[in-house]
Amino acid sequence: MCHSLDDIHDFWKNPSKGNQPSRYLKHTKRSKFLYEYVNKYVGKDAKILEPGCNVGRNLNYLYEKGYEQLTGVEINEEAVELLSKQYPNLAEKANIYLETIEERVKQFENDEFDLTFSMAVFEHLHPSSDWVFEEIARITKSFIITIEAEKWSSDRHFPRNYKKLFKQYGFKQIDMNKNCDEIGVKYICRVLQKQ
Repeated sequence: MCHSLDDIHDFWKNPSKGNQPSRYLKHTKRSKFLYEYVNKYVGKDAKILEPGCNVGRNLNYLYEKGYEQLTGVEINEEAVELLSKQYPNLAEKANIYLETIEERVKQFENDEFDLTFSMAVFEHLHPSSDWVFEEIARITKSFIITIEAEKWSSDRHFPRNYKKLFKQYGFKQIDMNKNCDEIGVKYICRVLQKQ
């Protein structure tokens, strides 16, 4: 049975043991995988958004590679506190919002970000929050990168085809990788460009 939007938010505010924020400090190979795509499509001066940034591992990896205009949105207070402790330089430089993406996304300006990326986060957006994707398209000037499990369905996983989803909002897929072994066998990486 599908959980409600509030159930999904409550879970990520107080996740089970397997999803504790400290667990997300690991897996830097996933951040390296992401970086290869980010670096291919945008320069170091790009404004970048990560909805669901958790402890900031991906953002910190980008920061260490020279990206400085970074923004994250995270629902979990413990994750944001851990980000500040583990990555103090990132925490000082980046804009990190402790909110749900539903609360924050409407507050961003049109085309505010050159790139928005999501790694195993969009798949957890409740179907009642599908309107968020149009907002992501609105605030993204050039590129969206999705690294998501598009077919995995559970009480907290909602399968979507992100190529089709973002096409209706003016984005065209320009790159794809179905072999995301560094991330997990169920994940597909898509790069979408605003037309």
